Amino acid sequence: MLSSAFGDEPRPATDLLARAWPILSGPDEVSTIRLFFEIVGLSNGGVEPYASLAPALIQSWIDWLVLRVDAPDVPTRRAHATWIVATLDGLLLVRTQLGEADTDAAAMFATGATAG
Repeated sequence: MLSSAFGDEPRPATDLLARAWPILSGPDEVSTIRLFFEIVGLSNGGVEPYASLAPALIQSWIDWLVLRVDAPDVPTRRAHATWIVATLDGLLLVRTQLGEADTDAAAMFATGATAG
């Protein structure tokens, strides 16, 4: 899923975000996204193994994205990768709770891309 959403070539963070949104917000990913947020919710409640798993998942996603961000140095690539994850997670979380209508305009503002 992530490889198809982001590709393998380094790109500017804004391009990666715009490329990923239509795929991650699409109907094929709904169950995966909901499972991810269930894990994060259980982690926030201190329930193991989720309390250990969720931070590791998010960190792994950021580490993976660092290699795909076109930026001048590693600290900047890491900051941009973290921004991408935070933006997508926020949009996807709101989408799972409020639906498409309430998030599509925000996603267009944040990514410049329409939902999947």
